Amino acid sequence: MSDEPAAPAERFCPVRVVCLRHPSVAQASPRDSSQSQSFQGSGPKAQKGETTMGNDHVTLRSSAVFDLLAPRTAAVPVQVALRYDTRDPYAIVAAFRTGRAGWVEWVFSRDLLADGLIADAGDGDVRIRPGSRDPEIIVVELNSPSGHAVFEASAQRLAEFLDASYDIVLPGNETLWMNVDDALDQMIANDMP
Repeated sequence: MSDEPAAPAERFCPVRVVCLRHPSVAQASPRDSSQSQSFQGSGPKAQKGETTMGNDHVTLRSSAVFDLLAPRTAAVPVQVALRYDTRDPYAIVAAFRTGRAGWVEWVFSRDLLADGLIADAGDGDVRIRPGSRDPEIIVVELNSPSGHAVFEASAQRLAEFLDASYDIVLPGNETLWMNVDDALDQMIANDMP
């Protein structure tokens, strides 16, 4: 037998999620099988409020479709892979499918998503806000030196993903998942020429 731990199994769990922090977002209905979320980890750590440390991490994955908005053209659906990982408990990763070129990842704070579900949020490269005409829509703006993109996404879908991340790590408990020594080692290793 090998001393190496087995790769964590990925399992799909239909999740019924109620928005915890944002009463303005309606309660989610049970998802159908096409809207499953994946929890990946090395143990049953996807229980609400449970804290853990060390190497026992959890990754939450979900897929969504955002509509890319452009002037004078119809919205273009874009596949987006959302990810929350306890190794970086303050961040959400949104990977946008860019056709044959692959994926482009944007990383932003979990708090930015939470704030953007109820009001305008963000001053930098990522801005999130409720839609002005439809409360079921969230607008996501991405700015980079190579361009600007505006997307519309389902408020319910994003709230469900956010709440599933809260089921893994409650707001305010993020530091319990961080290993400062490992983080410093990574920063030092990345700064070396």
